[in-house]
Amino acid sequence: MNKKIIASLDLDGTLLKDDKTISIETKNYLLDFEKKGNFPIINSGRAPRSVINFCNYLEINSPYICYNGAFAYIPSNNKTIKIQLNKEIVKKIYHYLKCNQIIECVSLESDKNIYFDKENEILNWFFSPVGMNIIKGNIEEIINEDVYIMCIVIKEPLLQNKELIKKYFDTIPNYNIRFWSNSNIGEVYIDSVSKASTLKEIAKICGVFEENVVVFGDADNDIELLSEFQNSFCMINGQDYLKTIAKYITKKDNNHDGVISSLDDFINNKL
Repeated sequence: MNKKIIASLDLDGTLLKDDKTISIETKNYLLDFEKKGNFPIINSGRAPRSVINFCNYLEINSPYICYNGAFAYIPSNNKTIKIQLNKEIVKKIYHYLKCNQIIECVSLESDKNIYFDKENEILNWFFSPVGMNIIKGNIEEIINEDVYIMCIVIKEPLLQNKELIKKYFDTIPNYNIRFWSNSNIGEVYIDSVSKASTLKEIAKICGVFEENVVVFGDADNDIELLSEFQNSFCMINGQDYLKTIAKYITKKDNNHDGVISSLDDFINNKL
């Protein structure tokens, strides 16, 4: 390899096996990949504290992206990228959703704090509150800072309420909602912020041309990655409609080192 390569790696359903582990084969491959001057970049919807744990396991020192692009860190120059939801807009959204009895609960995160009005097992597992300050109460009253992420748990009837929520967000300039596949969880985000937008910024900082960036994903929050980068792989275990968007489909799934198999094919021009 005579050119630096960025490999953008989603975690759940992509780099992680179904048991939420990373194989030793994948670890060794990515460690060698980085030692050759390349950048294996974890690009996830998870929080920094979770992503850092995987970086430490892999023993890599490349940049990483969290909260679907709202936060990123570049170790080489100690640079942090932060794009946050405005606290006043967050309060406005919460007020509407709660008053219209569309949601069960909501959870938000800043650098040090987790805010929620009612605990939810799935969000608690996914974001893991270890090391964070927990603040519980009415979101309109307890939020006093901008946040990286706002997740909502939607009431039944699910499809009907999702449509109501999408129509409401049509009235909020620059803000939008994405749903976690077919689940009852939605995530508020800024229109211009995605895994792809932040990855493009990091590629410039690292001095890597976009044609040398290869991206992997499997779910709705990867749609911008798979559509905006020319070297895009949807996992074979990923959502079917994403396979029509990505340039390639991995030959192996997340349980059988699908990422490194396809990354190796890309590097050695076997595609």
